[in-house]
Amino acid sequence: MLRIFLYSFVMIWSVHIWATPSVDSLKNEFKNAIIKDDQKQQEKIANQLYSKYSPQHLFYYQTLLKDLNGNSILVTNGYEDTYPTILLQLVKEINPKVDIISLSLLKNEKYKKRVIKSQKINLSSPDKFVAELMNIQGKTVYFSSTIPLSKLSQQTQRLTLIGLAFEKDAPEQLNKLNAFWQYFKLKYNDKVALTQYEQKLYRNFLPPLLTLIKLNASLNIDNTELKKLTLNFSKKIKKEKEVKEILTQYNQ
Repeated sequence: MLRIFLYSFVMIWSVHIWATPSVDSLKNEFKNAIIKDDQKQQEKIANQLYSKYSPQHLFYYQTLLKDLNGNSILVTNGYEDTYPTILLQLVKEINPKVDIISLSLLKNEKYKKRVIKSQKINLSSPDKFVAELMNIQGKTVYFSSTIPLSKLSQQTQRLTLIGLAFEKDAPEQLNKLNAFWQYFKLKYNDKVALTQYEQKLYRNFLPPLLTLIKLNASLNIDNTELKKLTLNFSKKIKKEKEVKEILTQYNQ
């Protein structure tokens, strides 16, 4: 009798594991739902996939999203730049009115055609997609700072770093970087260990922090607390040497 019970238990457990979608499977389903613009399917998958990301990973994209205007466009880089952002919109309702455009998903013809139509882009050449986005009127356009600047080609002179994103023709950079820094100081948990992937991702926090230090110095604003936090943070992500060298240059 005991053998039958144990066998039944193992069989039930095995079936349960077999029936649980893998992370890759969920991501693939989510990707297809985004391409098809199937909102119901995205919502169906969202909670399951959301639980697969660490709080540290999600904090990064929460910080990215919170700095954006409601009626805007955020251009993301790879899939792992896109999924957490959309998941936070669906599950936590953080800035749900921001339109997310993924450069990686643009390789899919169906997705690209839908984006071109929805954003009313007059695309004469695939190489001019970023330039056309810059010309969209009535919406603020942001580019995730995870996008290599080489992909933004000739548009970098119109982009301003305001946190974890570049904003097109952004006014009031100092105020926006201050808001970013205050949120980071309040919400960042330096007691939690980061994976190697998270350390690499979190290195994108450094450019806005260092830019704010430089701007404050030019205006004779006290940087003591900001410098201390930035140095401590740089140790966490194994970039202390580089940050010290940059701060030394600022002081010269």
